[in-house]
Amino acid sequence: MPKTVALITEYNPFHLGHLYHAEMAKKLTGADHSLAIMSGNFTERGSLSMADKSSRAAAAVSSAVDAVIELPFVFATGSAEDFSYGAIKILNSLNSIDYLVFGAECDDLYKMEKLSDYLTNEKAEYKDHFNASLLKGLSFPAAREAAVRKLLGDEYADILKSPNNILAISYMISLKKSNSSIRPVIIKRMGKYHFDADEDKKAQFPSAEMIRRKISLKEDVKNLLPLASYNCLLPYLKNEIKDDFLSDLLYLKILELKKQSRITNFEEIKNSLPVEIDKDIYNKILSIREFSDLNSCIEELVSKNYTYARIRRGLLHLILSFDRDKHDLIFNEQFLYATLLAFRKDKSSLLRIIQEQASIPLINKRANFKTDNKGALISRQLDITASDLYKYLIYKNNKIKIKSEITQSPIII
Repeated sequence: MPKTVALITEYNPFHLGHLYHAEMAKKLTGADHSLAIMSGNFTERGSLSMADKSSRAAAAVSSAVDAVIELPFVFATGSAEDFSYGAIKILNSLNSIDYLVFGAECDDLYKMEKLSDYLTNEKAEYKDHFNASLLKGLSFPAAREAAVRKLLGDEYADILKSPNNILAISYMISLKKSNSSIRPVIIKRMGKYHFDADEDKKAQFPSAEMIRRKISLKEDVKNLLPLASYNCLLPYLKNEIKDDFLSDLLYLKILELKKQSRITNFEEIKNSLPVEIDKDIYNKILSIREFSDLNSCIEELVSKNYTYARIRRGLLHLILSFDRDKHDLIFNEQFLYATLLAFRKDKSSLLRIIQEQASIPLINKRANFKTDNKGALISRQLDITASDLYKYLIYKNNKIKIKSEITQSPIII
């Protein structure tokens, strides 16, 4: 049986570092096929992606990857834990993935296995220290890091300072919790994990964030992308996709919340709010007097306990009415699906293997997808709504036309 390696990605955009990652993934594992599971039109931080998902998937398949499937909106715009849970759940359900290759600053597999084992098992002493840190007002990531520092020492706690390490640990925890047969393989990431202009200038592979910043400044990025990726993304390299495109919709939602607050309280409506919006954030939203745009709203809501990413995700979910009830229903269901975004024609044998082995449907014709499963139905409807909102926003603001979610077919290269 041919071997397949999976990559969990955003490709925002697909750049030279991603090309290296995809090529090394096959080289390190000896895999015959590569499959990327990629976020859609919105990212894990709750931002609009720099190009639509079909164009980004086409860029990946034209450059190095054999096929790309979509990570549904509910997972793609979730916390690191939700993001990894959804990706691993889908990859496990394909029943045809042998390896998962991901990048991290720490490529010491022994240390990463030990730390992920510790966080998977959550012994009583860990829970005690973790809960004590939460009571002190620390955020979830900070409380986890503090508990690990106390019990395992600095070398393990410092691993949790990097977002890429955190995601890597989340992947490994999800693999362990699901008793997955997929083997993790780590590629060491180079450079700093946060944006640093000086470091990026010297880096072998400039970061996706640096490339997006250059696009916002209308600078040429042709030498920072594989040529095939550059050609696929060309319409988006002329004008930046801005999160502030969502400002008007957010303002309407805030007005709606304020109106509702006159006749009800948080406890009565909390299940109709996103999981990221607790009572404190809710009250802060109600106290906003002057609304100018989404970014200024986020600045008013962030604090040491509420990260920028959590607030941004919560506001996006508020706009799209992705609430606690929907979240819990989707996460409690065991049934999902895989939406095919793009594939290489000469690697269509990979799709045949997936269709034969998978325990979930592989969606080719999106308009034809039907299910009696409530969780999958709500998740798919959110995919459609999010994609059609993205379509509307980029045409309204940047005059770029794309197909609707229902009429878009997989891209064949």
